[in-house]
Amino acid sequence: ISVVAPQVQRDLLAVFLGGTRLWASGGPGPAAEAALGELDRLAESFLARTPPERTMAREVRATQGSWLLLAGRFPEAEARLQEACRLEPSPSDQGVRLHGCVPDYARALSMQGRFDRAEKILRDRAPTAAHLAGETPGLRVRWISEMAHALCGQARHAEAERWLMDQRQGFRERGAPEVEQLALEAERAVVMARAGRLPEALQQMEAVATNRLAGVRNWHRAMVLALSLDDTEAIRRLGRAGLLGYVSLAEGVDALLLADGLLAANGDATEMAVAAAMVERVAAAQDWSRDFALLMRARLAHRRGHFQAALELLDESMGQREFGVVRAGVESLPARRAELKGFRAELCARLGREIEARHELQASQEILQAAAGGAPSASGSH
Repeated sequence: ISVVAPQVQRDLLAVFLGGTRLWASGGPGPAAEAALGELDRLAESFLARTPPERTMAREVRATQGSWLLLAGRFPEAEARLQEACRLEPSPSDQGVRLHGCVPDYARALSMQGRFDRAEKILRDRAPTAAHLAGETPGLRVRWISEMAHALCGQARHAEAERWLMDQRQGFRERGAPEVEQLALEAERAVVMARAGRLPEALQQMEAVATNRLAGVRNWHRAMVLALSLDDTEAIRRLGRAGLLGYVSLAEGVDALLLADGLLAANGDATEMAVAAAMVERVAAAQDWSRDFALLMRARLAHRRGHFQAALELLDESMGQREFGVVRAGVESLPARRAELKGFRAELCARLGREIEARHELQASQEILQAAAGGAPSASGSH
């Protein structure tokens, strides 16, 4: 900032402080709404200048859109991100942020079931090979995977798989890092799963998860699919892979994903002991994963057969009102709300509270029925 003009310094600082207040607001609530309003006014002030300060206004709208997307407020995210993409910079100023707006905008559309529109945005605003090569690695993969997601949403799975294979070949020819090529293989496994080729997808996911460059997210994705297929051998292999590959360094989000996978697998005593240790790491986390600590403690108590304690912890978690934007977004998804109701129904049933259990189960089913035919739930994302 110190090497640019004083006015640009002030503008950058205003955008930075406004964005910081939004991300530090602790999730939806009065503080977040005040921060969003402040950013609205800031964007308007940039555009009211002569000439309009489009680049700074774009930064503001992109920041708002990213936050709203995580919060599960997809129509509002769409509006902000549409404007961010409209405020296209001059060719000499093109950079990461512009291309970062595009996959966010596409995701906001996809989460409302508008996959054809998301595909059009991605194609119309596709960066050139030169621009794509100049982007950050994670953003390159994100842009490519959003296109695959949009194609899958239109049941064009074979096209999505070919797209990913072609992009990986391009990465290989350009000498892209191996970790990026692996990320596209992981996305191809997701496409296989969405196409209904579940055993093949699991084989691919497991191969990715056990690669030396893989992360806990890859492992968790494979474990979830193995559990859904009730593939006991794959569950056992992945359980051991989780213990050997990730436990020593797992903190925060990685600890949360490990705990989630191991608790769902309900493996041997060693795996349950590690799961318990991961739950405690989540409780001590310095990131948004800590918002899920009570729920994870409830699940751990459930696995230990302490059903009354599990119910109390679950109720305490469901009664929380102050948490960050990531949990708010997760809990905006119908599938997640139904899952929590179903968990509570099971605990009530185990405690002999049959009427309450039936009520919770019915509520779970009603949530899913209301969501049928509407915007995608958690299963619609990747």
